[in-house]
Amino acid sequence: MNVGKRILSIRREQNLTQEQFGELFHVTRQTVSNWEKEKSYPDLQTLIHISDRFGLSLDTLIRDDPTMVKTMDQNHQKVRLLYILLPLLLLLLLLLAIFGLIQTAFSPTPHHLRNQTSTTATMYINLPDATPSRAIVLSFDAESYQNFSTAKRYKLWDTVDGQVEGDMPALHLEQEKPIVLVFQDSHRVNLEPEQPPYALVYNKNRDILWEQNLSPSEQGWKLDVLPELVPNGISTAYLEVRYVSAGRNYVSLSALSLVK
Repeated sequence: MNVGKRILSIRREQNLTQEQFGELFHVTRQTVSNWEKEKSYPDLQTLIHISDRFGLSLDTLIRDDPTMVKTMDQNHQKVRLLYILLPLLLLLLLLLAIFGLIQTAFSPTPHHLRNQTSTTATMYINLPDATPSRAIVLSFDAESYQNFSTAKRYKLWDTVDGQVEGDMPALHLEQEKPIVLVFQDSHRVNLEPEQPPYALVYNKNRDILWEQNLSPSEQGWKLDVLPELVPNGISTAYLEVRYVSAGRNYVSLSALSLVK
């Protein structure tokens, strides 16, 4: 006798309708009807509940039903395969995530992220033999920037530092050539500051190395580097440039490697 007929026999012996039988095992009347007509089979957990409920062994319930046994065996194999494949899939996803993080961590900052502004103005840095340079520049309204916490400002400085060594453009001081800063609006039109922009140059410890008003030049605004204030070797210089155009105050941040 197959499982469907055994369920039908049990239900009739207990004087239960298909709906009442289904309520005992949290299934619909239609599901019970499908069991009895062999259109589908109860899952293993439901079979165990049926056997417990009516005092039958599971062996008695499914005996002589090769189709049911074969179906259960196939389902068991699928579950086993799932238990094998799922950890492998998770491991693969983990390895891909790690690879992506490593690739990002050891890749230079993409070109489209090297000059970002949250306002209508931005700044470009022109270095000797590198126009425009690959400097990372962040620009803000001065009022917004002044309201940033110290922690956020440090994070912004870390951003202009770049992602990998060598991400910042280098300025070789022995060339004795100035840095030229260009200010533009969102349409790439040069801005004319209402007064000389003011620059503060910090070292890695956030101590001010020097500060100065920029002087105009044919290419833009000139920032003179003071070699006597720069230690020997390679050092990082953070630039904080403040400027006013059309009555609005702006701040742009960037960083350079000074080579002496």
